[in-house]
Amino acid sequence: MYMSIWYGVIDADAQTITYANAGHPHAFVLRGDGSRERMHATNPPLGLLPLSEYGEGVVAWAPKSDLVVLFTDGLSDALADGKAIGESELLDRVRALRDQPSDAILARVFSDASEAHELPPDDRTALIIRGN
Repeated sequence: MYMSIWYGVIDADAQTITYANAGHPHAFVLRGDGSRERMHATNPPLGLLPLSEYGEGVVAWAPKSDLVVLFTDGLSDALADGKAIGESELLDRVRALRDQPSDAILARVFSDASEAHELPPDDRTALIIRGN
């Protein structure tokens, strides 16, 4: 068995996110200007290969304007409508709603995805992290 996982530490003083990404493709920083930066995998998924250490990455973090957006592929696939645009569609929806509270953004995304496609409970996960 293997699984993808993302782990991050946000340093608000240094304005950085240090992360390890074990094969999780849907990890982004959504910038205040609407651009997006993928936090690429630093290693393969956990359990795929025996590794004693995992690499890490560092991205800039603007706590007053940036959002961290993490989600499973089930959520983005539900919004894809049979096309390979689900990831982009999900991020566009978060960007359009970014001024709302995080729980309201997630409720809307989950509602939209549920209307488009039935989501299995183990593949409908998302997290939004915002600064102060």
